[in-house]
Amino acid sequence: MKKNCLFLILLIFFSFSINGNLLALPIEEPTVEQPEGEGTAEDPYKIANLNNLYWLSQNQEHWNKHYIQTAENIDATAVASLDGGKGFIPIGKNFSNSFTGTYNGQGHTISNLFIDRPNTDNVGLFGYVKTEDAKIENLSLINATITGKKYVGGLVGLKDNGTIINSYSEGNINGNDMVGGLVGRNLKGIVNNSYSTGNVTGENKVGGLVGYNDYGTITNSYSTGSVTVDNVGGGLVGENNYGTISNSYSQGNVTGQSNVGGFIGINDYGTITNSYSTGSVTGYNLVGGLGSCGI
Repeated sequence: MKKNCLFLILLIFFSFSINGNLLALPIEEPTVEQPEGEGTAEDPYKIANLNNLYWLSQNQEHWNKHYIQTAENIDATAVASLDGGKGFIPIGKNFSNSFTGTYNGQGHTISNLFIDRPNTDNVGLFGYVKTEDAKIENLSLINATITGKKYVGGLVGLKDNGTIINSYSEGNINGNDMVGGLVGRNLKGIVNNSYSTGNVTGENKVGGLVGYNDYGTITNSYSTGSVTVDNVGGGLVGENNYGTISNSYSQGNVTGQSNVGGFIGINDYGTITNSYSTGSVTGYNLVGGLGSCGI
């Protein structure tokens, strides 16, 4: 009996190994699973696993509802194979099909999110967030790998009004235009008490935290990741267009061609108070330790 048990153990071990190297078992793709709750402020949908999060991305008729994350960490590794390898489909597509609800992460995390959509605009965990009542709070995005075209961010691609508070993102964020570690474009919205530690790469209007702060407000926030850009890039914000930035800082290194600054690339009639940068800056035209011009 003992010999049979030993043989079975060895058979199982060697069936998952070749030349002493363990083989990784295939990861199953997430399935659509509606979360518990009614989606109201009093009884929000409870995101308890990756299947619930995937359900949210697939059901745009529920993008105006209320959500809380009950799982301490949702490992999103399995989304990498979705949609022919393009990965997770962002929550909120465009102006007509946007996320207008609320998501409270309750201090929890989503890790290993993967999105590879270099020809798609509005890319992030939330692609397009709209209305003053929309809110994302207390949520952490860890080890994300996100690629898009225009309006690309770790947490939100394009935020049209709405609020992000007590949230952060970490990973590698890549795009072309208006790319940020946390938010690609912050249009008239609020980013408060939030930060990004990811590395951000793009061609135009690229920032460690926000790519393009367009009439938006950023307070008590910071970024520490590196920024690589062709034109208009900053450690915290790429371009600040009539926006307000206060009590914020950046520590990441910024490398670009023109209009690059340690804190901000271009400040276009915006207001910046009580803020600073400690990162190094490398560029060829219009380069500054805090900003390239307009400060």
